[in-house]
Amino acid sequence: MSDIQRNNPAIDYVGHEVFAELGFTHAVSAGNTVYISGIAPLRGATVEQLEVVGAGSMPQQVSYVLRVLDESLAALELDRTNLVSWNVFTTDMPELARCAGIFKLWAGDHPPASMWSGVTALILPEMKLELTAIAVR
Repeated sequence: MSDIQRNNPAIDYVGHEVFAELGFTHAVSAGNTVYISGIAPLRGATVEQLEVVGAGSMPQQVSYVLRVLDESLAALELDRTNLVSWNVFTTDMPELARCAGIFKLWAGDHPPASMWSGVTALILPEMKLELTAIAVR
């Protein structure tokens, strides 16, 4: 029997139908490791209703994504101290770099391993970033 659990926690983010329509799970636990799918600055109950939070503002999008990460961790009975790694994908690396202080403040005394990658596009053109994360229980 596998020790893998899939979870779409009931948090203030996108609706459960979005995950089903796009064919993925928000969080997957495998043993003590938790993988959190790409958190985007989005809200909406269905794919057709998705809207970008903070369109045009990298700081607003970063803050929103980190709030959703906090809620995701809490729903899984984890917190920032459990976070070991995150990957940030952005369409504007210089603008993301100007937001480094937001990440630093959020992580506090427990900064995760990190990788930032530039990409040409994300699911909606107004999106500036998406973040994946790994945590350990």
